Amino acid sequence: IMALHTDKISVETSKTSKIDTVDFSNLDFGRVFTDHMFVCDYEDGNWQDPKVMPYQAMTFEPSARVFHYGQAVFEGMKAYKDDEGKVFLFRPKANFDRINKSSARLAM
Repeated sequence: IMALHTDKISVETSKTSKIDTVDFSNLDFGRVFTDHMFVCDYEDGNWQDPKVMPYQAMTFEPSARVFHYGQAVFEGMKAYKDDEGKVFLFRPKANFDRINKSSARLAM
């Protein structure tokens, strides 16, 4: 299980934001997306190179195990900004535990 070191996460902010176009009284699941996403590589048995980056399409190799062996886990992390602009993660330890538990179940 990987230790969570938030000081080692690189952050690339989006050049534009969709926040002004969001109707917060009508948030449809699967239709309203954040300006950013979290990406972390899993290589040689370790999670490496964690980063927050602008939301974008993801590319996969045709040989990716997810296509051949059905191995994939996904976990979404929620973050909120307070009135002073400080960012808070919603239950990051629980998120971290869930992704590790799911990965262990699939022997990943």
